[in-house]
This record gives sequence, structure tokens and C-alpha cells, in this order.
Amino acid sequence: MLSTNPELAAAVRARLIDALGIHSPADEARLAVTINGGCAVLRGCVHSWAQHEALERAALATPGVAHVDNQLALLIKAHPSDRRCEAHPVAAAEGA
Repeated sequence: MLSTNPELAAAVRARLIDALGIHSPADEARLAVTINGGCAVLRGCVHSWAQHEALERAALATPGVAHVDNQLALLIKAHPSDRRCEAHPVAAAEGA
């Protein structure tokens, strides 16, 4: 899906990166934002439920965003060097 507002998508993504304190291009690459009307769609991986919630709040705090479709998944590592994001949506992990 392409963003209907690439400038807003970039603003939301910048807020997410700031909220996580990300300084690594590899970590930045694990987050994606698209905009559909006033809805920010968040995709990628997070390390915890707290990050999942913090990123949703950061996206909602961006001027121009009325709703958030939070599709972020939990990063589950089999080994400390494993950087894959397994497809474990947070809602499924929480039993929702």
C-alpha cells in the first residue's frame, strides 16, 4: 500500500524513531509507516509490549494522524544474534 501522504508518513516515522531512541540504520529499517487518509498504519518489529504501545501513542501525537492501525509484531529471538522478526502480531501474543 502506498501512502496517500508521504510527508505525513515521514513525520510519523521520525516520531517513532525518536520515541525508541534509535540510532542504527538497521533498527530504523525494521519500522514502516503508511498513511491512508488520516490513519497511520504501523508495520515492523518491536521488542516489547511497552514499545508497541509507546509507538502507537507517538504516532497518534503526530499532527494530521486521527487513527492508528498498529500492525507491529513482537521480535522473538531464538538466539541473541538472531535479528529476524518472526510474524508474531502483538495482539495474538496477548491473546486478543
